[in-house]
Amino acid sequence: MQPFVDDTGIPKKGRHSVDVARQYCGQLGKQETLRGCGDPAPHRCQVAVSLSVANAVASLPVDYQLYLPREWAEDSERRSKTGVPEAIEFKTKPAIALGQIEKALAAGIPQGPISGGAWCWLMPAMVRI
Repeated sequence: MQPFVDDTGIPKKGRHSVDVARQYCGQLGKQETLRGCGDPAPHRCQVAVSLSVANAVASLPVDYQLYLPREWAEDSERRSKTGVPEAIEFKTKPAIALGQIEKALAAGIPQGPISGGAWCWLMPAMVRI
């Protein structure tokens, strides 16, 4: 059984869904240009961090969490309108992944190599697991 962490971009058109922000969305594989300024910008999307386990036949998600961008974490009015609890704080995607791995290990998922995208290894603690 091979654990792996990944992030998933969920494209959105509006601004009012929880956690929607301009961020990279691999599902779309491209960047849009902001009207009027000509600068490329990531798409508007939600991003979730997941921990899954896999074998040669199938994969199974065991933990999934929406990433709360800093701009959302620091906007109490937006959080209130969408029901984001004050207890939820900004965390980087690697920090979310590390927490998911720690919970999974505590629950008895076998230790071993963990696969993930390049962003996962930006946190030194990830390298030591």
